[in-house]
Amino acid sequence: MMRLIVVCLLVAVLAGCASSGRNFNAQNLAQLEPGRTTFDQTRQLLGAPPVQTVLAPSGNSVSYWRFIRVNGFSGNTSITEAGLVFTPGGTFVRILQLQNIDLSQADRHRLMVLPAASSSSVPASQAQPGVSREQQLQELQNTQGLSYDEYQRRYKAINGQ
Repeated sequence: MMRLIVVCLLVAVLAGCASSGRNFNAQNLAQLEPGRTTFDQTRQLLGAPPVQTVLAPSGNSVSYWRFIRVNGFSGNTSITEAGLVFTPGGTFVRILQLQNIDLSQADRHRLMVLPAASSSSVPASQAQPGVSREQQLQELQNTQGLSYDEYQRRYKAINGQ
């Protein structure tokens, strides 16, 4: 009889909670350095590999660290997620998305907001005549701090659009 009670309690506890994804050290996001931290260093800091990586049209990739916990007794669900952008070479660019992760205002700005492109910046196609289109596109992909609009303008200039 005692074994039956223990088994029933164990089944109830196990049925009460479920999780998906990989738990990660979200508090370590503040240690990332745009343009310096590598993908492997990020993985070590967060203590887990990403659950998903998506290739962007720019050649950059966005890797998602996500952990979902469901409490079967209360019905509450908690999702912790960070989407991080990396260059094709594996260097951290910025945080694209956060969900249920607290960062200081300074860290949030440093890690999520791209600085405005300088008005004196010259597209690679004008700065380096004679350089192949592929090399210009690679240089553009590796350029840090461009707004989306500036990136698109330079991309179109390189491709003659």
